[in-house]
Amino acid sequence: MQSGFNLVIWTGPDETAVVGAITGFADALNTLFGSGAIAQGFLRFNSALPPSLNTAKTLQHGDGVWINVSRDVIWQHAAPVSGAGTSE
Repeated sequence: MQSGFNLVIWTGPDETAVVGAITGFADALNTLFGSGAIAQGFLRFNSALPPSLNTAKTLQHGDGVWINVSRDVIWQHAAPVSGAGTSE
């Protein structure tokens, strides 16, 4: 992603905690914005805010999110788990 706002699609697994998803570039993250079907509005995450004000908690595979970063970063997504529950 380039410095500033970037519209990206989360290609990792469902129910990924935002805190975990941004680990590789948390120091460069200004704000993450998403939308929630249940909330019917924008959800936000900003590590400078108190946790109670961060409404974006998890990412679902295919979610589109606006991410504002202070410098160019590479966002590595974990691959979604396929065939969950079938391996032993």
